Amino acid sequence: MRQKLNSFVRDLIATEQFSDEEDVWVFEDGTHCAVCTNGARLVASHFKGIVCGYRAWENTLALIGEPHCSGHDFALIRERWLVDYWAFRVASLAPKAVLDLQLPTDRILARNLYGAQRTRQVVWSFEDTGIMPSDHPSKISCR
Repeated sequence: MRQKLNSFVRDLIATEQFSDEEDVWVFEDGTHCAVCTNGARLVASHFKGIVCGYRAWENTLALIGEPHCSGHDFALIRERWLVDYWAFRVASLAPKAVLDLQLPTDRILARNLYGAQRTRQVVWSFEDTGIMPSDHPSKISCR
């Protein structure tokens, strides 16, 4: 599975295009690459996972938070694979895009980067019933 997830991330990178009209980098679907939710949503929808997120001021232990963003979203696949396109590709805050939460070294890295699990909320679910936006109070921007 790690190989499939890494391959998908490489494919996303290959499809990035610069929009002269908007003066930003976009994915094929037109969403902005620099918004963490967009990369997470593409990964989660492809692999039938969820998008998790947190507000930086509620998760002060997370290295991915203020001053980089007001909050952060990432994909979680099968409660094992944490995939963060934005932190890896856009912000260069993560050394790799895919973490295997069953590996002790990746769990430690996830704890350092993403802080306390209790602060996370499901933002989108693609698991069984399709797209289900949560009542996430704000569309968090990670630019």
